Amino acid sequence: MELTEFLTLLAQALLVIALPVLIAAGIQWLRLQAQRLGDERLATVERIVSTAVAVAEQTGVLESLAGPEKRQRAISIAEDWLAERNIHMELDDLVNVVEAEVVRQFQNPSAPADTPAARQELLEKAVESAVLAAEQSGLAGLIENVGREKKAYALKMVNDYLSQYGVTVPEDLVSGLIEATLLRYKLAARGQLPPES
Repeated sequence: MELTEFLTLLAQALLVIALPVLIAAGIQWLRLQAQRLGDERLATVERIVSTAVAVAEQTGVLESLAGPEKRQRAISIAEDWLAERNIHMELDDLVNVVEAEVVRQFQNPSAPADTPAARQELLEKAVESAVLAAEQSGLAGLIENVGREKKAYALKMVNDYLSQYGVTVPEDLVSGLIEATLLRYKLAARGQLPPES
């Protein structure tokens, strides 16, 4: 057995051992935080980390980033978005949550059943991810950091993403959902979210 093969097997074995520990640490952190954070803030953390991991993965493909570089990109994006919403986390806790999200996203690649609820969730996640990606792209200077440019970017991203799943949604509906998502984020940042019904 060559050294490269041995190192590959060793790395895989260590990964198999470490993944459950990372997942358990991330889940335990979320449980502890649920007691201290309100449900809305915790949901915001989960959405931001989920989106940051997805954006880092896409950026990694475009920029040929390796695993550690994508991980650092996800952590950096999540830190920025959390700071914008006045949510502060210890770096070690954020790293654990990002690692758990990476495992969750890439260990469960099975597609959900094609139901109206699944399509609605797909649309909501697409809009939410597109809004956050447009905001980050504006901050990073990838697009002009003005509302009109960011909205056009988000609209295109949602339509491109949904078309991959064969879902077509009228542009005016997507536009309204983007505006609603932006308003929800602004209200959440001010602590003025209306109660959910």
